[in-house]
Amino acid sequence: HDKTMATSKPKVIACGHRQIQTKSGNSFPAFLIRLPDNGIEESDDNRRFFWRSKRDFLVLNRSTTEHSFPKKAFAKLSNQAPWVRPDDEEAPSSGGYCKLLVRDCDVSDSIIENNFNPNMKKSLQQLDEFLLKASSASKQATSDNDGDDNNSIVKAWKVFCKSEHTNHLVDDSNNSTNNLHDTHTPTAAKLGQYFASDDNARLVIKKMMETLERDDERSTNDSLVFVEPSCGDGRIISELLHATKHLKADSIQILGYDIDPTAIERAKASLSESEVGLECKDFLSLSKRDLLSAIATKSSTTTEAEASSRKRRRADDGNGKVIVVGGPPYTPKPLPQQFILHSIQELKAEIVVFMLPKRCKKDADHLLQVLNSTTNEATSEWLYSNTELENIDFSFEQSTIQQPSVLQCWYKRVQT
Repeated sequence: HDKTMATSKPKVIACGHRQIQTKSGNSFPAFLIRLPDNGIEESDDNRRFFWRSKRDFLVLNRSTTEHSFPKKAFAKLSNQAPWVRPDDEEAPSSGGYCKLLVRDCDVSDSIIENNFNPNMKKSLQQLDEFLLKASSASKQATSDNDGDDNNSIVKAWKVFCKSEHTNHLVDDSNNSTNNLHDTHTPTAAKLGQYFASDDNARLVIKKMMETLERDDERSTNDSLVFVEPSCGDGRIISELLHATKHLKADSIQILGYDIDPTAIERAKASLSESEVGLECKDFLSLSKRDLLSAIATKSSTTTEAEASSRKRRRADDGNGKVIVVGGPPYTPKPLPQQFILHSIQELKAEIVVFMLPKRCKKDADHLLQVLNSTTNEATSEWLYSNTELENIDFSFEQSTIQQPSVLQCWYKRVQT
């Protein structure tokens, strides 16, 4: 193939090794596009490869007469990220798309993950065809109007082909979930740090207390272990301390974890370490043994009703009732489900109450099937409830933003 001909067509190369970060802090897979040379001589193949967002595609689509943007194909390719298109005869002289991607992302090729599979070829072809139609329409409009650049499709295509990456890119060269847990770069956007309003912090604890009170198997002899998996500055734990002040139980332990060392320091500054155990740790790496060890090394927070000198049965014997409250970071899709499953399957939590992005509402039924199909308890089943939050204000990087969210409560019910 003649190289000039080969590089005259736009083409989708990869997806998801970079993310587009929105103003709300959410991140969505970006697409690496090989743009046509448009008669410009380039000394470096890499200069005609740029990252684009879904918004870039939609803006381009609004300027076409056919409005043929393949939404389903785009969604399928996004959901499969990260992936790199296999090398073919049109690969740049640099040695292939993978090497190009490595050079662009500045990472070693050993960590370039590629989820590309043959089932994606049709969707990829549809997205390529959409770009080719837009390119052809722009050329035709330019020809019909004697080079007039004011035509909407001409202007839109020029914007799409700008020689720069889309704004608000974040590096996602590693696996997206692991990269977002990288403690070496703990930015609010990367860690999904949306801090709940005081009203919503109280709402989380209120829902947890209502669920706990409805638990027919609970007794005042229970040892209770409350865990906040991403405690941030400690505002939900603060509400938890207030709510459990008069709770009758044999012993109460409150433990908070966060992957961000700065957040943990803020929590320590606002909470009493005699009442709360705080640790900088990735919640998904917390094992049941780790939890029992943390309980054993921290003094119990005793309730007023039970404060006496008698020897108390401690929660570190493995019989304490574990309750996980708060919520995972507002990061890409798998993380909220992983937090719920880890709470229940590894830590053996009996109640989980999380604030979650509203998109997680539709995933709950599948998660319920997973939990009930893997439980070893024939006499109980898992249930959940979703409540949409009316107040969707969150603190993010010293400002207040709105993030549609739900309050999701998971609990076990004894079958009779």
